[in-house]
Amino acid sequence: MPPIYTKENLIDALVDIFDIMYKDMDIKEYVSILDKLSVDELRSELPVEEEEMKEFMEPYLSST
Repeated sequence: MPPIYTKENLIDALVDIFDIMYKDMDIKEYVSILDKLSVDELRSELPVEEEEMKEFMEPYLSST
């Protein structure tokens, strides 16, 4: 059974990517926008292919 990614897990991953790419922007505003999205919408925002998703999300799953 594939892992289940929660909204929190996906937001954490997207915030890490955002923090690397857009250091000068307001991360709180970004999190506020992400919080309005569904899990499916959040997943589609991650630049990760489906077959790489489990490995990519592993650090975020182990922190919960």
